[in-house]
Amino acid sequence: MPLQLPRFSKKAVFRGLGYLLMVLSFYFLYSSVKSSWLQVVSGLHRINGFYLLAAFLLTGIMLLLMPLGWKSALTALGFPMKARLATLIYFRTSLFRYLPGSFWQFTARAYVAQQHGVSLSLYAGSSFMELFFLLAVGGVFSGMGLATYFNNSFFLLVSLAAGLAVPSLLSGGSRLVSRRWPILDKKRLAANGGALMALAGYYLLVWPAYGAAVYIILNAFPESYQVGMVKTIGLNTLAWFIGFLSLSPGGLGVREMGLALLLPPEYKAAAIMAALIQRIMEMVWEAILWLVSTALIRSQ
Repeated sequence: MPLQLPRFSKKAVFRGLGYLLMVLSFYFLYSSVKSSWLQVVSGLHRINGFYLLAAFLLTGIMLLLMPLGWKSALTALGFPMKARLATLIYFRTSLFRYLPGSFWQFTARAYVAQQHGVSLSLYAGSSFMELFFLLAVGGVFSGMGLATYFNNSFFLLVSLAAGLAVPSLLSGGSRLVSRRWPILDKKRLAANGGALMALAGYYLLVWPAYGAAVYIILNAFPESYQVGMVKTIGLNTLAWFIGFLSLSPGGLGVREMGLALLLPPEYKAAAIMAALIQRIMEMVWEAILWLVSTALIRSQ
């Protein structure tokens, strides 16, 4: 009888690769910090607590802006959901992004949103717009990061050109898909231009708040940090994209590794510690907001 090898689905393979990448990333982080561990630990008692508090608040602001972007996408598609309800639905399911694949929060949010009158077609359209604007605006900041890392303004020019092309791409794309996906009809989007501007505006605040939080944490350490805030925001956004494109759940480990590799070598240990501290802050905020959202939704 011939030996039969077990068959694995593509989903299982990608899940396994995601966990493997996460483990390898954390091993890199451990190896990088190990050589400077005594230096980092010796300075922890001198870390500026007020800076950490400011970074914690900025992380919270960044997270609270995210559901407002989704709400604006729904409004642009003709479904004016209240900001409070959009926030509750968003954070009721946001923790699912730490599952392998990084997209499970969208599936879970679709289920909860359906219970509040959002059809699957409407939800799919709003999620597409939400992710499109998030990545488009983030791409501009990532271009800043690439220009800084390679010391070449070409990347910045390309990212700015891509950012300016977003409106035309969205308009052209809506014409192409509206025949089979009427929810993205061009006339509907044009009638709700203010919501689209708000959508872009929220993400123009999200990325700087996120990068500024990391910048403040880096400056909370006693060692002098010489990289400017604008450069740090660009490099931090680029590190987020590296984590997003990886198979690691929620970019865990990969995002932190990316920031350590993008910043100058002398800041490697501080970058890893700052990225991990900001990640912990983010998860604490998400856990608190999940508890609050779960309690309030169930009470309705």
